[in-house]
Amino acid sequence: MKKFWIIAFLFLLCSSFAFAFEGKMGVHCIIPKNQKVFSDRYILGWNVDVQGEVNGNLFILGGIVKVQGPVHGSVFLAGGDVDIDGPVDGDINIISLNADSQSSCRACRMLALYANQNGDSRNDLLAFAVLVDANGNVGGDALMGGGEMNFRGMCHGHFWCLAKEVSIEGTIQNDADLKADSIILDPSAKILGDLVYTSPQNFKGSKRQILGKIIHHYPPPRVVGFFHFPWLYTLLHHVLSAVWLTVVGLFGLTTWLKKPMRPILDAMLEYPWESFGTGLVICFAVPGIGILLIVSILGLPLGFILLGLFAIGVYITRLFASLYIGERLLQILEHHRPPYWQSLPIGVALFTVLTSIPFIGTIVSLITIPLAFGAKFVAGRKYYKETEASPANEKNGESDANA
Repeated sequence: MKKFWIIAFLFLLCSSFAFAFEGKMGVHCIIPKNQKVFSDRYILGWNVDVQGEVNGNLFILGGIVKVQGPVHGSVFLAGGDVDIDGPVDGDINIISLNADSQSSCRACRMLALYANQNGDSRNDLLAFAVLVDANGNVGGDALMGGGEMNFRGMCHGHFWCLAKEVSIEGTIQNDADLKADSIILDPSAKILGDLVYTSPQNFKGSKRQILGKIIHHYPPPRVVGFFHFPWLYTLLHHVLSAVWLTVVGLFGLTTWLKKPMRPILDAMLEYPWESFGTGLVICFAVPGIGILLIVSILGLPLGFILLGLFAIGVYITRLFASLYIGERLLQILEHHRPPYWQSLPIGVALFTVLTSIPFIGTIVSLITIPLAFGAKFVAGRKYYKETEASPANEKNGESDANA
């Protein structure tokens, strides 16, 4: 059921936006209030405002999008800031940074950083976002996922939710299946079916708010019996992450990272302040450029690619930071440069312990991430200067020999 929803959602969006350039184009695209459209309408523009009536499907690719008039079909939107107020007879499909739907529709599907659903959905609701606020009524099933989920409406079907934090203030007339670190049932919340939830802790609320059965599943590891130790799960997670980083790091250091790793470490050890300053600029500039590209809509794919590469780079900095800490420690103790197979495991262990401590871990991350990022560029600049200087030295040597 859930896989079918996701595949259908992506298929509809991809197939629809392929024809989005056949319609109206412009920086400002407006359909006036007294205008009626008697067919499907395709719009590409930065500022799109649909005030009139559309008797067909509506396809929009824009920056700031407002749909205030009625649409007697389905709506397919991709934009930076999307706001739908008018009634929609068909489905609403949105990919956006900020999505706000206050319209009644047949089914609502939203993929955004922030999704706000205040309208009524006669059938199902599908919402994936960092922050989801669902305040309307859902006639069918609701499937929600992301960071923080707030449900204040009424769901007549099955309710699924996978998030970090779930807060329910409305009514669920069927079963609820929740997976979250924190689950909060407001005193006004009601679940008329069963509550099946997976969480390291009990939900916050009263059992009287659930008319059906309550089934609590703990995330792994689970001890045989009725005892559960959340700290054991956290410890196991850190140990496995450290082992994984050590194994992958040693493999990378002996293969494709063998040549660039030494100059990067030298830059971290010999030019720490220059590396840290350069990395600090990069850590502010790259996400900012990525967000600007996404907001500009035209650079949307490039922005996501840039942010994805930055996220990968942040993860790889753990390897550089661990190796830096290990080499620093062993150089102080043994007064010589140790091999990778000695410094990396020690550095990974120390880095894992330091980053696991509250507040201290944040400080360590804020120092090591810019330091490792900047060291890559400092090492590259040093290498470029050396390669530029070496041909000149060779020429001078040849001229001296000829003389």
